[in-house]
Amino acid sequence: MFHPSRRRPSWPAVVLVLMTALGAVLGAPAQTARAHAQLLSSDPVNGARLAEAPAEITMRFSEGLTLLTDGIRLLGPEGPVKLPGKPRVDPAVAQQVIVPLPAELGHGVYTVAWRVVSADSHPIHGALVFGVGDVEVGQLPAAGALTDTDTALSTVFAAFRWLGYAGLGLLGGGALFLVVCWPAGWARPRVRRTLAVAFAASLVSALTLVPLQGSYAAGRGLGQTLDTGQISDVLGTTYGLSVLARAVLVLIGGGLLLALSRAPGSRLLGAATALTLLAALPATWIGTGHANAEAGTVSVAVGIGHVTAMASWLGGLVFLLLVLGRAAPVPAAEADTVFRRFSLIATLSVVVLAVTGLHRAWQGVGTVEALTGSRYGVLLVLKLAAVSALVWAGSVSRSVVRRRVRAAPGGPGRTERQRDASARRQLRLSLRVEAVFAVGVLAVTAVLVATPPGARPEAAQPTVRKATLELTKGGRAMLTLDPARTGTSSLTVAVRTKDGTAWDVPEVSATLTLPEAGLGPLQVKLAKKGPGRYASTGLLLPRAGEWTLRLSVRSSDIDMETLKTELPVD
Repeated sequence: MFHPSRRRPSWPAVVLVLMTALGAVLGAPAQTARAHAQLLSSDPVNGARLAEAPAEITMRFSEGLTLLTDGIRLLGPEGPVKLPGKPRVDPAVAQQVIVPLPAELGHGVYTVAWRVVSADSHPIHGALVFGVGDVEVGQLPAAGALTDTDTALSTVFAAFRWLGYAGLGLLGGGALFLVVCWPAGWARPRVRRTLAVAFAASLVSALTLVPLQGSYAAGRGLGQTLDTGQISDVLGTTYGLSVLARAVLVLIGGGLLLALSRAPGSRLLGAATALTLLAALPATWIGTGHANAEAGTVSVAVGIGHVTAMASWLGGLVFLLLVLGRAAPVPAAEADTVFRRFSLIATLSVVVLAVTGLHRAWQGVGTVEALTGSRYGVLLVLKLAAVSALVWAGSVSRSVVRRRVRAAPGGPGRTERQRDASARRQLRLSLRVEAVFAVGVLAVTAVLVATPPGARPEAAQPTVRKATLELTKGGRAMLTLDPARTGTSSLTVAVRTKDGTAWDVPEVSATLTLPEAGLGPLQVKLAKKGPGRYASTGLLLPRAGEWTLRLSVRSSDIDMETLKTELPVD
């Protein structure tokens, strides 16, 4: 008869190990949690007034970073200023960026708007200002490091990261399960189909993450994900190389694994391929997240161990469901052996997840207060709760099944076969519940890796300014300035008729002036995006204050009117 997981793990020993690890982690000196990179200093400093223009600008960040094409721009009194050369990372100091300036800059106020990608693959942006000559200049509040992203892009990005984690668990963890726990499973069609799905999910995720990262880094939306320049930029970074390595590993290793699963005489080579995949694939995830910004081999090893344990445990849960499938049921003796072997893998995985998870949590949060005082901390607590529920559900349900299976014969008419079927039904239900929790754990993880660690304050949410201007011909122009703060921004103009439909006017133009600082008029480049809809490109707001926007709308060959409104900029 089938006796699931009869050999229980020594939970007192497990608890002792976890308590020791907890004490070691909490007893270690707390390090400052590393979020996305921060601008630490610049030369000239933000708000400086100089007698002569500098030859270059240097900016020093808290960690290494990657520059984007056209990611650093200079705006002068007359508008954009062309740089004499490309900004570059200082070869002697990886955290320092050098921006060359034109040989002769006239007197005036100059704004440097920058956007870079930090070592953890997340983009940051900001702006700083300096003056040349006898001019009034003040510091910009956006000189540090701000984050922003398109909501739709973030959602799709998280979905494909989840798909990648799920593929890793099924392909790497599933292969380990077949090698160690269920060698006979290679011959089963459902197992091969599951591996094929995992192969496809992993490959699709890897091929999709690169263009998504390109739009994410450039601060653009889903519609620009296929921009070849963005993709080229990503492939030159640690993130791009890591995802590319993942795609190659999946394509070669996963393809070989699927081919060998159909060749009974190649089990040894199949086992070697499976273990190689499980060892190599997790390492490709380290170059695409927070661990890449952390120095030291310990952090890298902890990250790899954490991902490997996750894949081994969650992938094994799914394949256990295949063992208990109704179609072509696995013999009771074989199933019992599978469960006993996986019990050891699950126990080791939980211990590794707990130890490495505590280490990563402490490095990422830094203080107990940050657990509830930041979005990262809340997500981390949610993930820990889901993992704990997963462990508890597995322990309780298997305990219930053991008691039922080991109960006395079960009454008249209840055969051993019936008791075996009952035990299988109970375990199937248990594993499905655990699979739901596993999906939740992966979902939270997919969001967590894109969230700044909790000990660092998150960027304030940008203000959006909106205004509606009435046209004399009966229509109206609706304006949106997003964000309404210094640095890079976007102006959107929607022209509507009286009844609210889009009015496809021939031309719309705009200028911005800041009278109190003597800036402007600055020409706003508006590109037509659709009928009656225009959006700015490359808009830079060098100073805070009450900006005056003049909007010119030409509704016919001879009719043009200019409207004015005030737009406060923080």
